[in-house]
Amino acid sequence: MIPEKQSADWTSILLHGGLGLLIGGAVGLQALVDGAFLSLPFFVVGGALVGASRGARKGDRLWLNDERQDEIAQSQVSHRVLTTVSILGWVLVVCGIGAEVFLHDFHWD
Repeated sequence: MIPEKQSADWTSILLHGGLGLLIGGAVGLQALVDGAFLSLPFFVVGGALVGASRGARKGDRLWLNDERQDEIAQSQVSHRVLTTVSILGWVLVVCGIGAEVFLHDFHWD
């Protein structure tokens, strides 16, 4: 749902997005270390972008798991930017998984 005319809280968006970027990248890096995705930076970068978008959208509700917290104020521009970042992240993750499956099928690893 795109918010109506409202100003975005860019400071909170950037802070929570940065935390999400770190956590999403760490999750992607852990998958690489575990050998689930051999040397595919797509998964690390994609996971980081998805984490950043999710963190910037939900804010404290995501980290504290507290439904009483308010979500971060979003404008139409911030909503579109975060949606684009999330879609790009998921595309990278899917490309990474597809490349890994392709490499294993043809024994190129």
